[in-house]
Amino acid sequence: MITRKKKYKKQSKKTKIIVSMIAAGAIVVSSTSIAFGEADVSTLLSNWYQTKITEEKNKITEAAIVKTEVEKAKLIEQIRTDIETSASEIVLYSERKSAEIQLAIEQKRKELEEEMIKKNSEDKNKVKEEIEQSTEAQIERNKKRQ
Repeated sequence: MITRKKKYKKQSKKTKIIVSMIAAGAIVVSSTSIAFGEADVSTLLSNWYQTKITEEKNKITEAAIVKTEVEKAKLIEQIRTDIETSASEIVLYSERKSAEIQLAIEQKRKELEEEMIKKNSEDKNKVKEEIEQSTEAQIERNKKRQ
């Protein structure tokens, strides 16, 4: 069995809690009525709404700026990479073309050299033939004079 003292102690704690809650509610209600008493509810809600819209716009703008900067940095890095790749490809291409041109020049030089040797050989043979013909003609003239 619960003693009388314990029974009333429990009830008094419950009573204190209930009274405290009622008092807190009354304070909240009285302070809001004081706040709303100075301005109408529609103005307060409109101001709150405008403040929230402005805050959200600022957050979105800041997020967009940050995202833009991040994407810009990525694009700049990608462009640098592409430029380096292109530069190395251009160097390889120019080296390859240079080697092809050198080979073509060397082949043309050999062809011209062979042509010159052949032409020189032909010219030598012509000159030799002309000299022989001229010599034979001179010998025959000398024989006729004697």
